Amino acid sequence: NNKTSYIHPKSSVKKEDRTNEFLKTHFWIVPRSSVEELVRRANNKTIFLCGVAHNEDEIRDLFKAVFELTIDDKTLIHRLTTRTTNDWGKQPHELEQTLASQHNTDKLYRKYNPIIIDATQPVGVVANNILEQTKV
Repeated sequence: NNKTSYIHPKSSVKKEDRTNEFLKTHFWIVPRSSVEELVRRANNKTIFLCGVAHNEDEIRDLFKAVFELTIDDKTLIHRLTTRTTNDWGKQPHELEQTLASQHNTDKLYRKYNPIIIDATQPVGVVANNILEQTKV
């Protein structure tokens, strides 16, 4: 919560709680200590941390590379509205927020000199492209 700093366990925020007002007052923040622990436990093995966090500038130095997965609106809308593993994006205000965020991705990630991956391809192709770039 941007105002109270309360951290909601992810599973505690149900669809009916994710109102437009809730989304305006809550950000996804990744605690630096959590990423540092992942790095420590990886013991020099390659690990992947996926997603977009509002505090990426605070943790960017912990990563060797940044990937930007690009996708067009039509494909993104289709994937969000038809998936069965997650209900995020099925509410109109969530879909609107996701599209707006996607439109800002290029500007946000340009400063990280990202490796660009076309995410309109099938997931296996996308994963293989990422692995090829990391030489895993």
